[in-house]
Amino acid sequence: MSAGPAARLAGATLGRVAPDLADDLRRSRVGRGSPGGLRLRRRVRDLEREVDELRQLSRRLADVLDVVEELLVPALDREDARVRAALERLG
Repeated sequence: MSAGPAARLAGATLGRVAPDLADDLRRSRVGRGSPGGLRLRRRVRDLEREVDELRQLSRRLADVLDVVEELLVPALDREDARVRAALERLG
């Protein structure tokens, strides 16, 4: 049975992003007890954990940037030479 266009496209995209995962998909029918299926489920679980961690880090970075912005915007209005020099070094 031939894969449809959507399945071929998904496989091509997956092959670029996670070649080892794409190979597992090609090699197995991903049955419930198959070694390929178990590997895939573990890999997906690991990737989901990594995505969650990246989301948390992204949120934390956004919070830090908000605080930095709150500190720098008022600093721009001051006539402090040290603040201006520090901002010039950043920019």
